[in-house]
Amino acid sequence: MQDKLSDKEMNMLLSSEVFGHLGCCDDGKPYIVPMAYVYNENTLYGQTTEGKKVEKLRKNPLVCFQVESLKEGQWRSVICWGGYLKNWLSRNWKGRSRLKSSNS
Repeated sequence: MQDKLSDKEMNMLLSSEVFGHLGCCDDGKPYIVPMAYVYNENTLYGQTTEGKKVEKLRKNPLVCFQVESLKEGQWRSVICWGGYLKNWLSRNWKGRSRLKSSNS
């Protein structure tokens, strides 16, 4: 078992998967939800609607995002730390259609 992925392996894993788990915290309580995403140029993009998750992210924008891959009994995972930014995706960005189809 390999305990640490190289930067290249982490980027490949993030680029090849479409679902992960978004973790945030509000009022001292952790909150984790599955979420479709697209990874492009060291940035994760997700699409969501108003609700509990967005409410918590507005109060505390610090997040972590976990992605895993399980193939042939071998698993790999990546955890990313960062911040939530409300951002409208460009209509011309190619990954936008991939994100929309993941949420269908």
